[in-house]
Amino acid sequence: MSSFDRDGTVAIIRDYYHFLTKMYLDESQIVEPPPGGWPNITPETMRPLGKTDVVVDLLRHLPYVKSSGDDGPRVAPYVRSAEWPDLANSLTREAEPWGILVCTDGWDSSDSNTCDIHGGPVPPYCVGLTFARKYDTVLLLDTEWSCVWWIDCPDEIESSRHWRITQEERDDANVPIIVEDDGAYSKADALQLSDDEGNESRTSSESPPTSDDEDQGDLEDGFVQDDEDPNSDGVEDGEDEADDDDDDDDGRPEWMQDSWHPQWLIPEFFEKMKRHFQQLDFVPKDSKEVLEGWPQDIRDNTEFRLADKLKPIYRKHGWPNLEEYRKEDCLKEVRTTVR
Repeated sequence: MSSFDRDGTVAIIRDYYHFLTKMYLDESQIVEPPPGGWPNITPETMRPLGKTDVVVDLLRHLPYVKSSGDDGPRVAPYVRSAEWPDLANSLTREAEPWGILVCTDGWDSSDSNTCDIHGGPVPPYCVGLTFARKYDTVLLLDTEWSCVWWIDCPDEIESSRHWRITQEERDDANVPIIVEDDGAYSKADALQLSDDEGNESRTSSESPPTSDDEDQGDLEDGFVQDDEDPNSDGVEDGEDEADDDDDDDDGRPEWMQDSWHPQWLIPEFFEKMKRHFQQLDFVPKDSKEVLEGWPQDIRDNTEFRLADKLKPIYRKHGWPNLEEYRKEDCLKEVRTTVR
């Protein structure tokens, strides 16, 4: 298997951030590293976090979305970009490593050997792209599997995405990724992006997959379903347990196999995120808050009612057609509406 594609991953994340500036963020909020990367992010300064050199090298070259205090910009509902150069500076001032990890990896304990929120300690080859406070969630980028985990993602996404990546998909994920100037992925066919497939991320008018849908095949969107029939390959009942143990032994810690879901290959994840904004499943209230646009049948639906008021405003001003979208006029009307 080839090595993790740092440059391709950086390009995809940069492309996603600049996509958000076309809708609601300001270009000045995207902070780019200098040539050669952030000078203060080195294996030495980051050693207290226990991350691999591959992770440190990735963070050294990542852009980030600059905040203006504790309540910084959101890049998805309850998702705030981690400012890793600032976090690295805090480590040089002898900040407690677990105080950083609790907000980036999602740890909820000062014990470096436990992680109740994820079922086990976050592996050193995974790193948080986000900085979570209060009700924020974390995005974990996995450099071994070239994927993104959004364990606390919105229910509407999680209910339809209980998937795990296969070994074949893991290998495909390490094909070098190239993002063209227009944001198109030149390796999309190898990475099985779903732009032209019928399994697009779902809008509020669509339904989760049924059991009939699941019976149509083991693979969908490049993922294997966790609840696939153990007898589908003709194995006798008495052999299920042993065979399942062999199939599930993919090299990941047990708690990751049992508890971590859903996951996406890196290019697909950020394309899906963009699509949720395009479909107004994600609705920016302002730069500091992005609302969920799905109907809230069980939970308090105050957020949805506001999102429902804002959706027609975005559409009236041309969204998601970037050639017609009038960003400043749209955001001005949004601000007036939410006052």
